[in-house]
Amino acid sequence: MAMLITIERFLVIAFPFQSQTWFTSCKTRVFTVFVMITSVLLNTPRFLSYKVDLNNYRDKNITSLEDYEYIVRGTSLHPFFFEELKNLHSQIDFWLPLPVLIVLNLLSYFHVSEVLVFK
Repeated sequence: MAMLITIERFLVIAFPFQSQTWFTSCKTRVFTVFVMITSVLLNTPRFLSYKVDLNNYRDKNITSLEDYEYIVRGTSLHPFFFEELKNLHSQIDFWLPLPVLIVLNLLSYFHVSEVLVFK
């Protein structure tokens, strides 16, 4: 959502007249749904890689685990998502948003400062 807001902010600053037709309330809803679906798809590996395992620890007398309601265990998908796709997922999840946000915010700043200097 931060990337969507930053992209929208940059386009409104850089193209103020065109942005009135680009960003209607209907299009904003569509973009928001797209961002939410993308977020769910990118974060699905985190949810599918773990399961709650109640039965393994209830029967054993392990005093350090008595106060825990459940124990989280890895599923069979855990090695696939976190060993084979780790590099790809990390690149998308961590390295893509930061440079995009930095570049678009800098471009917005420079565009606004140019406009203010010429006034």
